[in-house]
Amino acid sequence: MLHDQPDRHPEACKTGSGRHGGILVTRRGWRPQDATERGALDLLLDCGPLTDPETPGLPAYLGFPWSAYFDSLGAPQSLEAPYLRSAYRTLCAAVPQGVGVVTLCTHPGLPDHLDALVSAGVSDVFWPGTMPGQSSLPQAPGLRLHPFPALPGPAISGPGMPPVAGEGPAGAFAVCTDGGNHPRLWAALAAGLIPVLSTAGPLLPGDGALWQAAAVLHDGSGAARSDLPARLADIAADPERLAAMRQAGAGLGLLYGPGRMVHDVLSCLTERADPAVGSRILAAAAPMTAPGAGNGTVTGAGQGLLGPLLQRLSGRGTLLAAEAERVLQQAAGDLLSGHGADLALAPGPQSAAAWRLIGLARRTLGEDSPACARFDGIVTLLRGRGLLPTRRPVRDRATILTGGQIGSGTENRTGLGARPLRVFLLGPRGQRTPLAYAPLRCHLAGRMTFVGRAEEADLVVTGWNRDLEDNRDLLAALWRDGVRPRLVVLSEEPLWDSLWSGGLAPRDRLLDCGDGVQLPYRHLNHANSGIFRFHSLPWFILSDDRFAARYALLTAAFAALSPGALLRHWQTVPWQAAFVAERRVTPDYAAAFPAEGVMGLSLYRSRVADLVPGERVLRLGQGWPGTMTRRQDLPDWHLDKLARLHGQVRLCGAYENTLQADYITEKPFDAFAVGAIPVVFADAGHRLPDLIPPEAMLNTRFCAPDMAAARIAAFVPDLVLAEAWREAAQDLLARLRDPALILAERQRLADACLEEFNLFIDAADSATVV
Repeated sequence: MLHDQPDRHPEACKTGSGRHGGILVTRRGWRPQDATERGALDLLLDCGPLTDPETPGLPAYLGFPWSAYFDSLGAPQSLEAPYLRSAYRTLCAAVPQGVGVVTLCTHPGLPDHLDALVSAGVSDVFWPGTMPGQSSLPQAPGLRLHPFPALPGPAISGPGMPPVAGEGPAGAFAVCTDGGNHPRLWAALAAGLIPVLSTAGPLLPGDGALWQAAAVLHDGSGAARSDLPARLADIAADPERLAAMRQAGAGLGLLYGPGRMVHDVLSCLTERADPAVGSRILAAAAPMTAPGAGNGTVTGAGQGLLGPLLQRLSGRGTLLAAEAERVLQQAAGDLLSGHGADLALAPGPQSAAAWRLIGLARRTLGEDSPACARFDGIVTLLRGRGLLPTRRPVRDRATILTGGQIGSGTENRTGLGARPLRVFLLGPRGQRTPLAYAPLRCHLAGRMTFVGRAEEADLVVTGWNRDLEDNRDLLAALWRDGVRPRLVVLSEEPLWDSLWSGGLAPRDRLLDCGDGVQLPYRHLNHANSGIFRFHSLPWFILSDDRFAARYALLTAAFAALSPGALLRHWQTVPWQAAFVAERRVTPDYAAAFPAEGVMGLSLYRSRVADLVPGERVLRLGQGWPGTMTRRQDLPDWHLDKLARLHGQVRLCGAYENTLQADYITEKPFDAFAVGAIPVVFADAGHRLPDLIPPEAMLNTRFCAPDMAAARIAAFVPDLVLAEAWREAAQDLLARLRDPALILAERQRLADACLEEFNLFIDAADSATVV
C-alpha cells in the first residue's frame, strides 16, 4: 500500500525545484517498508547538493521509490501501479541530460530492472546487494553499481538497532554468518562489537583498510573458519588491539550508521560534477576591483620609490649601512603610499628581487635595528588591515557566482604552443603538493600532463625543497646532459617552509649540486604567492572529496538544532575540551616571521593543552600519554578523530601548526562536525573570520598559554554563542553543499598554479646555470 510521507522540506520536494535542483524528488509513492530509500532522500535534502537548475554540468540525485515501482511492474492491475508509472515518466522527462545521475535502490531484484534505471539516465546506483566485481555490468555498460549499508529497517528493529549479544572470547565479537554487507553487521558495530564475517558476501561500503582494522575478515573457506577461534583468542588477549578495532568500527558506524548512511552518495555526487563548471563560473565572475579601492591590489609596476634602488643595487652582495636604511625606508614608503607593485606578494621576478634586497638590508643592519623594527611595524599594520599589495584580490562568495568578465590568465605563454605542460612530481613530498591530488588534476586536464620520468618533463615539482636536495645528483646529471627541466617547489605546508626550507619570502633560489653547479628553482608557498589565497573554502578542504561529504553530513545534524538545544547539548557532554595534535615542545616550533605574517603555533597549542586543568580534558596525538599509534599510521586518522569526538566535547582545539592568513586546514571544520566550539588563534587580517564569525569561536590570540588554558577550563557557553554557532554552522553547510562553489574554488587554485608556472618559465627561458 502506498503512503504519502510527510515532507520535511515541502518547498524542496518538487522535481528540480529552486536551490534543490540537484535533488529530483517524487513526493508520493513511498511505502513504510522502503524506509531506507526515503530516509536517504531526507538526509540528502538536509545535507546534499544545493544547485541552481540553470547551471549545466552538475550531477543530480533521484529520490524515487524504486522498490515500490519495481513491485508494481509485477502487479500492473494494482491501485498503485498507474501512479508509479506516471511518476516514472515524469521523472525521466525531468532528468538533466549529459550529467551524472545518482540514485539509491534497496530492491533485491534490482539486476532484473536495470533497463528502467538506464532509461532514466542513471549513471550510478547504490544498492546493498552489490557483489564483489559488480561495479559495472555487461547488460548496462554505462551504469556503475556501488555498495550501500544494509541497515536493519524499522520493520525489524523498531526505532533502533536489533540487540546483538557478544560472542567469543571476552564477549567482544559478533559472528555474522551471512557474511558481507548484512543487517547484523551494522547492528554489531552499533553495539560496540567486533564483527566476524566472510568477504564472500555483498560488498562492504567504504575503505577496505578500515574494514581490515575494524573486523575479523575471512574468505569463507573451511580452513579460514577453522582458524577463527585462535585468531579471536589472540585479539582478545591484546587489550590495545581490541580497543583499536572497536574505535575503527566506531568510525564506520559514524559514516554509515542510521541517520548518516549517505556519505558515499555525497562523495559520488561531488566526483560526478563536471570540472568545466568551475571555469564557466570564474569566467562569469565579477571583474577585479580597481586599484586603490582598499583591497590591496597593486597600482602598477615602476611607480614606487624602490624601483630606482632595485636597478642601482641589482647584483650587489653587500650594502653600506646607509644604503640598507634607504632600502627599508623606500620599501616602507611604497607600501604606505599604495605604490608597492615591486613588493607584491604574488608576482614574478621583480618582487623576488625586491624582497631579496630587503633581506640583504636587514642582514646588513641587524634584525634588532630600529630600521628593521619600523619596517616590520608597517608591514604588520598593513597586513592587519588587509592592505598589503597582492596580484590577485580576494573576492567574496557572492562575487564568484555573479556578473562580470575576467580572463584566466593561464594560457601557455611559454613557447610550448598548445601542448600541455609536462610535469614530473619528484620524491615523497611530490605527493604533498596540490598537483598530486585527483580533485585538482581534473581542473588541469588539457593544460597539464603528468609524466613518469624527470627527463620527459618541462617542470619538476615537489612540495618541499628537501626532495630537490635528496635528488641533486639526478638533477645535475640531467642539466649536464642538456635536459634542463625547470625546478619548482609548490608547498602546501607553511611549517616546512618556515622551519626547514630556507625562509618564506625568497621565490628564486639556487640548488647547490656541487662541482660549481647551481640550479635555479622557484619556491612557491602561502606567504610569497597568491595560490592559496582562497575565496570561499581553503585548499586543504578541497583536496579530497571526502572532506566536504563528511562535514556536510555531520554538521547538518547540529546545524538543525535550536540554540537552546545546542546549549543543553554542551552542558551535558563528557569533555570540556579536546586537543588532537602532536605534542611539540621545542622552541623552534614558535619561530616568528613578522614580515611575512607567519608564526609557529605548535609549541603554543601544546603548552595550552598541557596547562588546561581538570580531568575533563582529552589529549591525543604523538607525544601525549596514552597515544600508542602515530595518527598518520591509522587507516583514516581524520575519521578516527571525528568518531572519538562526535557529540562528546564542548571545546575543540582548532589551533593550526602555523599562523598564516590563508592557512586553514580541517581543524575548525572538525569542531563544527563534532558539534563543538572551535578554540583558535587568529590575529588581525587572518581569514578564519571570513568563514566563522568571532562570536562562534573562542579566540585566544591575546592570551599567553597559561591564560588561554584558564579561559578554556572556565569557559561556559551562553545562548548568544549558541545562536552565533548555529548560524556559522548553517553558513559552512551552505558552502559545503554548493558543488559549483567548490568547483570554482578548485579551478581558481589550478589557474593560479598555472599562472605562476608560466611566469617562472618565461623568466627561466633566458636563464643559464651559474
